[in-house]
Amino acid sequence: MTLPLEGKRIVVTRSKEQARSFSKKIKDLGGIPLEVPLIAFKETASTSREADGFTYVQDFDWVVFTSTNGVRFFFERYKELPAGVRVAAVGPKTSRALERRGIKVDLLPETFVAEGLVEAVQREFSGEERVLLPRGNLARKELPLQLKQMGIEVEELVVYETVIENTSKPLLEDMLLNEKADILTFTSSSTVHHFVQLADDIHWRPLIAGMKVASIGPITENTLRSYQIEPEIIAQKYNIDGLIDAIVDFYSTN
Repeated sequence: MTLPLEGKRIVVTRSKEQARSFSKKIKDLGGIPLEVPLIAFKETASTSREADGFTYVQDFDWVVFTSTNGVRFFFERYKELPAGVRVAAVGPKTSRALERRGIKVDLLPETFVAEGLVEAVQREFSGEERVLLPRGNLARKELPLQLKQMGIEVEELVVYETVIENTSKPLLEDMLLNEKADILTFTSSSTVHHFVQLADDIHWRPLIAGMKVASIGPITENTLRSYQIEPEIIAQKYNIDGLIDAIVDFYSTN
């Protein structure tokens, strides 16, 4: 039986740490993953107050995690949570990352985006809570703004930053110049920005003309269009499973 992505060469632009699970899903469906990581993550330095571990974190009623990277870098810095501090997660992957560390998740929204988390907070919070929001330097501002509009005291804690993966430049140029791919996947706005930066030395536009471009969701889609790159495939569920589903649907109907 022919698998739905049989022989399709699919470029995975996620970070090295995150690429493995995406690549496995592609292989399981008969595709050929080409890992060209365009982003990397690194820990940020903490202020003297933030470095005070337990004393700092126990000032908050809730810690709200919006990504697995937020979980990873937060616990690399703080190791554990003080008793009594409750935990919210934006979606199931973030929730599982917490549970693997033995952390009970007290609040998980029905819709796995920041807007869904806001709706869950509206139902659960009284409006007098103090919330710590561990995140990356490029995280969207909508969530803290909406929480503050509800009267909740929010402190953003930048625990990691997204940087360009310069070591992938030869891989990217080889893939483009030798037309090795059928699909380019973009899983964040950063992957789009870094693609354009790393491919800047070659005339990349005609080189991607024969490739399909896949976006994980509307924010990444808008970033692609800002560079006049038109995505043919757009996930309806804004996660890797949703992106895989969209790619499979595209080939089943074309």
